[in-house]
Amino acid sequence: MINKTAIVETDNIGEGTKVWHFTHIRENATIGSNCIIGSHCYIDTGITIGNNCKIQSGCLIYKYAKIGDGVFLGPRCLIINDKCPTAINNKGEKISESEWKCESVTIEDGASVGAGAIIMPGITIGKFAMVGAGAVVTKDVLPNSSVIGIPAEVLK
Repeated sequence: MINKTAIVETDNIGEGTKVWHFTHIRENATIGSNCIIGSHCYIDTGITIGNNCKIQSGCLIYKYAKIGDGVFLGPRCLIINDKCPTAINNKGEKISESEWKCESVTIEDGASVGAGAIIMPGITIGKFAMVGAGAVVTKDVLPNSSVIGIPAEVLK
């Protein structure tokens, strides 16, 4: 079921997946079966989301991210792709797509990311890892571990 207010620019959405109000899913995105994509989400071009995922309202997922099966992304989770974003170069000219230095984020099967967490570019969150609400993840998170804080540190 795709809500009539959603903008969906891909046909690659699996059976049983629900897309809520005012969500934008870009071209070349792939979303698996039996997922729930909450309202007001943005899923950029080329994103891959596995099966049985729950993407809560307000999540922003920028290009090159790879989301495994059974992943939970809490409300307002932000997955970014550029460590040094800029609109112009040092001459004041708009940068081109080829000048943009994007990196991917990988969130492996069964991982959970809490509300308002920010996942920086180039990060891997391991299988069944847990990222606490509001954390800023600046380095890889090992499988089955939990991180909290700014910057995120392993919960002891």
